[in-house]
Amino acid sequence: MDGQLRYRELTSALREIRDALTEVRGIADSPDGLIRATTDGHGRLLELELDPRIYRSSDSQALTTAIADTVHAAAEAAEAEIARIGGKLLTPSTGC
Repeated sequence: MDGQLRYRELTSALREIRDALTEVRGIADSPDGLIRATTDGHGRLLELELDPRIYRSSDSQALTTAIADTVHAAAEAAEAEIARIGGKLLTPSTGC
């Protein structure tokens, strides 16, 4: 029975994590502050803000790289939040 109880606790914790993921947001700004990206817990881009000053540059390759790097940083921030939530939910209740 103890194994079944632990399974139920783990299942419950995983449901809590799944539900919490819908609320996770990762936000990152580019080093120059001209780009801000927001992603969800699945790494999907939710919002991309570009300061109008960014259009002064004619280097589209650099702009593309800066946007991609900022979105990636936002996704990493969301991943870090997921890890924090997962550790908080799994450790105390299941002993994992």
